[in-house]
Amino acid sequence: MKREVILHVETYPSLCVRESILFAILSVLLLLPLIATWGQFITSGFLLESIKVSFLFWPQATWSFFVQTPGWLIFGAFTLLYLAGIYSLIRRKKLGVAFLFVLVGFLLEKTCGFVFQTITGWVPTNQMDPNALVGKANLLIFAMWHNPVWEEFIFRGIPLVFLLLVYRKRPFPTGAIWFYLLVPSIVFAIYHVPGHGMGTLLESFLIGILWAWAASRWGLIAPIILHIFADAMQVPTLAKMKKQTSKAHNPRTFVAISC
Repeated sequence: MKREVILHVETYPSLCVRESILFAILSVLLLLPLIATWGQFITSGFLLESIKVSFLFWPQATWSFFVQTPGWLIFGAFTLLYLAGIYSLIRRKKLGVAFLFVLVGFLLEKTCGFVFQTITGWVPTNQMDPNALVGKANLLIFAMWHNPVWEEFIFRGIPLVFLLLVYRKRPFPTGAIWFYLLVPSIVFAIYHVPGHGMGTLLESFLIGILWAWAASRWGLIAPIILHIFADAMQVPTLAKMKKQTSKAHNPRTFVAISC
């Protein structure tokens, strides 16, 4: 009995060390797209531009409701939200579990999407060459931050608020949970069709369920952070833009790009 107690005491610090190393690695990974985006926006002068940010839109539709804001203000808000979300997951010791959950979920989603595309013959329609995005890279990068936040508030946040108003408290009934997982995910999948094609219909549906489950498990902040990370990790692979001249710095409309 004494040997077992001694063994437990000796191994506990090593477990703490390994856990701290894991949290440190995951934190660095999560910060990479943020650092890359800030570097891109600072060197290109994008933060000094006035951006018309869409708050209500549908992919490839001609209408939208937008608010014009300084680039530094809106992206500063996204930065604070992202950092607060990372801190929240670390404080609750859920960062590793959430990261692993999303990684496994993405592998399953991509596998099912590949099988679906093979069977139906439908393929994604938004294949873009990152090196051909000079002049548009900043808007695409901004979409990789804006769209996850917008999509999570619309497709996960609003339904979650609706359930809280109806049932007042958690846990929700089983039927309500299935409603939350499935119905908004169907709409989420349809929302991605105009920008991505029918080939990603199943993938978008499954990833919608993934984000909804994360929101029900760890709160809305979890899918927001993980969704941003999933999209914004593409930032380091995009072609860098050279700083625009002041003549080219006209107020531009943020064209919502479905990510």
